[in-house]
Amino acid sequence: MSVTGSPDRGHLAETAVANALMREEGELYFWQNGGEIDLVIRRGTAVRTLVQVVYEGLEDSSVAKRELTSLSEAKRGFPKAERIVVVGRAPATATLSANGVRIIPLWRFLLGER
Repeated sequence: MSVTGSPDRGHLAETAVANALMREEGELYFWQNGGEIDLVIRRGTAVRTLVQVVYEGLEDSSVAKRELTSLSEAKRGFPKAERIVVVGRAPATATLSANGVRIIPLWRFLLGER
């Protein structure tokens, strides 16, 4: 809940994704260097996956730019890492890929489609 009493769906979505990944991966990290990556998955010392979670969707160009810019910045530091955006309000279509970034609807991600 936000301070206004309304649900903060973005925070709830990020928490749901983090919980699902923690069950599978154990430890999660975040990354910040100008932009921010919500969830970072490491295998040993190597960064394996970078995950951004956005509830509202990528139709809003400012949201898409913010999320994809953060992934691009992080990709420079972790060139072998897979990049994923989990979208809460996404069409119920199959997983998409754009510029090397996998875009997965939240419901599919939580059902294990990765």
